[in-house]
Amino acid sequence: MRKLKWTIACLIFVTILLSHSGCGRDNPTDFSNDRNLNLVETPSALTPASAPTQLPIQTPEPKETPQPAQETNDEIPFLWLVTDPHGQTMYVFGTFHVGLPEFFPLPLELMRAFRRSDLVAMEMPPTAATLVDWDIQSALEDYMSEEQIQELRRQAMAIFVEYEGYLLEMIGLTLEDLHDFNLEALDSILNQMAGAKIGASQRYGMEPFFTRQAGYMHIPVRYIENYVEVLERLRDISAPLRIRQLELSLNRGISERAEIFKTQLEAWRRGDEQALLDLSVNLVFEGLGDDELIEELRYVLFTSRDPQMADMVSKFMAEGRKVFFMVGAGHLLVENSVIDLLVERGYEAVRIR
Repeated sequence: MRKLKWTIACLIFVTILLSHSGCGRDNPTDFSNDRNLNLVETPSALTPASAPTQLPIQTPEPKETPQPAQETNDEIPFLWLVTDPHGQTMYVFGTFHVGLPEFFPLPLELMRAFRRSDLVAMEMPPTAATLVDWDIQSALEDYMSEEQIQELRRQAMAIFVEYEGYLLEMIGLTLEDLHDFNLEALDSILNQMAGAKIGASQRYGMEPFFTRQAGYMHIPVRYIENYVEVLERLRDISAPLRIRQLELSLNRGISERAEIFKTQLEAWRRGDEQALLDLSVNLVFEGLGDDELIEELRYVLFTSRDPQMADMVSKFMAEGRKVFFMVGAGHLLVENSVIDLLVERGYEAVRIR
């Protein structure tokens, strides 16, 4: 079997394995062909392979350019103003790693928060869910019986047969091509198809958009996690957990996956904390139905990462930087979230609505 190239996404929401288009810039820091920052536009994709790990530190231009007078989305998704005990402030923004074209233009208050900042900090580069070489078939399927493998493959192929034309049109694969892919790759392709069905893509996510806006305004961008390290952490997930996730996911057809995507995105856009938790994190945890597996996944996604994110907020504020801090919304909403940890340390966190 050839080494697979497929989309690996943060497992924060089990149904979100991001879809990509093949287009993009050869140099993601070259914004010469884009429109002016004044126009809050639908962002285009960045080129995954050439994304830098950190842009050079530059002094931002001392100007603030207003957005044009046009209708915007009034709801502010997940934005907090955080104040440390010394009165230093920064914005913390909970993102969704994929988006829809109708998310733009963004709310004025969100754009103002961005423009008041002199540094943008992101969870990881916008290309974190890029195509990578990760041949994991033996690592997982060695723990499965042949009957189990064949049953799950049968379930997946039944969905692909139903959407054969769509598979070729949207993903560029035939049914014959799928014989070269392992089960987790097949599940990833199904998620790509579901995202494409409703028009969702990483190209409409917040990270690519604000990376471009930072480039326009010469605002430096830093990344608070190394994607290679995160990928290694995901690779260390136990086989029982990965198998259980796969079983749950392959029970869902394209339409059900697409509906989950859509309702998650709508909840994020409304800034509805409980709905987003119920449709994503809680849905995943409850589906596992095993306390040990739940705790393992919680650790991989949140417990092992959120304290480090809170540390970075403290570090930036101690430096006196006006930071626009972007992480996945789940890190700000779960129990013992980044926001909770900051409040425990004596910071004030006020949600901006």
